[in-house]
Amino acid sequence: MDIPEPAAVPEAGRNVVAPGRVCRRKPDHPERVPVLLVGVAARVRDYLKSIYPDTVRLEIIYDHGGEPFYADANSTFSRAAQFALKEVFGRAPVLVREGLSIPIVSLFQHILKRDVLLIGLGLPDCNAHAPNETFPLEQFEKGIQLHQVLLEHFSGT
Repeated sequence: MDIPEPAAVPEAGRNVVAPGRVCRRKPDHPERVPVLLVGVAARVRDYLKSIYPDTVRLEIIYDHGGEPFYADANSTFSRAAQFALKEVFGRAPVLVREGLSIPIVSLFQHILKRDVLLIGLGLPDCNAHAPNETFPLEQFEKGIQLHQVLLEHFSGT
């Protein structure tokens, strides 16, 4: 099925849902899908095909992917961020390992040979990436303060 470009479908993102089926747009660069992802996706495809009845047509198109990214909680950047978070929010942060899909992050780490720092300031009820996504101004202001503390820390002031 050809999926119309987002401009032709109001408010369309990468996922397009039609009655009775779920479709995803074709990847822009299928050659960039990491080998690991293809192997895992192939196993998922094989499993799904084994449990679906013959009356169901299953087509899986590899969309996008990136190499895994791991942030060392004891790196210079991470320790500085933990310090800044405690300064701004008044208590030590709880470190939680989460998955995310930002393929460029691992490329930054690999190509630039530098640590990458990601700090999530969204709250659970912000509904990230949903039509009713929100971000409280208080969190935005705390983010500004957080970056100020980080910059002061790294500048030595």
